[in-house]
Amino acid sequence: MMPVMPIPSPTPDDIDIVTLPPDRWEAYRDLRLTALRAEPIAFSEPYDRAAARTLEEWRRRLIDPTNWVVFAERGDTLVGLAAAYVIPDEPTAVHIVSVYVDASVRQRGVGRRILSSLIQRVAASSAAVTLRLGVLDTNAAAIALYASLGFAVVGEQHDVVHHTGRAYDELIMERPLRSQHG
Repeated sequence: MMPVMPIPSPTPDDIDIVTLPPDRWEAYRDLRLTALRAEPIAFSEPYDRAAARTLEEWRRRLIDPTNWVVFAERGDTLVGLAAAYVIPDEPTAVHIVSVYVDASVRQRGVGRRILSSLIQRVAASSAAVTLRLGVLDTNAAAIALYASLGFAVVGEQHDVVHHTGRAYDELIMERPLRSQHG
């Protein structure tokens, strides 16, 4: 009997950080729905609401100049994403949402690369001065990643996410969009 050879783990070199043209809206939708199914507690949007979006709503998210979406792609398969949008009542702030990395490529720096690219894109095309995000206070790995990228806890919201009969609190984290030194 031949020994079973392990499947090589993806390295950061296997994965490209990309944006998508509007005609790839289905790939975006599929990854977002996968994320909502795999990690429902991590997102405030329910699967059913996202699944009910129209083709035009998905396409608009990829072309709206006040909305940024960055993806991790291995071959032709999307394996991660992060999005951001200008906060309507606070145009100097951009809110990061929908951070997701497929379990098959976690712990390989993919989340850091996606977020770094997203931050660079927002800084290049937005007048905002602050980046903001919310993260469940139980998600230690995400909190550590965000802190390593310069985010600091500035507040907390209680009972933000409800899942399987339990309420979860969310930490609010912020960082300046651009360096204070240039």
